[in-house]
Amino acid sequence: MKRLPNTEENIQKPCKSVSSEPNNLLGNIEKIVELSENSELSNEFFEKASVYIDFVKAVLQLSDMATVFFAIFVDNSDSRYIYIKDLSKHFKCRNVRIMQYGENLNELEKRRLVRCCRSNNMPGYRIPKEVMLALTEGKNIEPRQYSNITQDEFFEFMNELFEEKKENEILFNDLKNELFSLLDANPQLEIAKK
Repeated sequence: MKRLPNTEENIQKPCKSVSSEPNNLLGNIEKIVELSENSELSNEFFEKASVYIDFVKAVLQLSDMATVFFAIFVDNSDSRYIYIKDLSKHFKCRNVRIMQYGENLNELEKRRLVRCCRSNNMPGYRIPKEVMLALTEGKNIEPRQYSNITQDEFFEFMNELFEEKKENEILFNDLKNELFSLLDANPQLEIAKK
């Protein structure tokens, strides 16, 4: 992908700290959404949007395409789920083009920036409320702290995992791995000892 030079005309200056200017991250996400609409994911889009993609990518530690998808998910966060066909409509490209970027969608899911529902063989994606809350409050989106938690916190996390399984938002093996990780990270709890 070719990139435009970083000149005054084509750069929205990123802030030094996301927390000091909470709208900057959302402002850069908004520019990605605007520029990507009907773009067909062309090289021209990536050239025009590179500075905004780079900013969001650096803050969230994502790949370019995962950053673009995340921006679209944020923009559509009022929907229950966003499907491949919704992404295709936004970008004005075929579903099969979006499907080629499955690895980038998985990247978002593994980072727990999105949840994926796999019912009826049509994966649907949504932004979890804690991620949206952090974005709107200008806070850093950080992984949850799973170690040295209380028994109540343990059962709260466990309940969330079972809710995700009930909604088909987590695969059984991933659920099992998360539960074992939760137990391993909290050997002080009675349930972990047993």
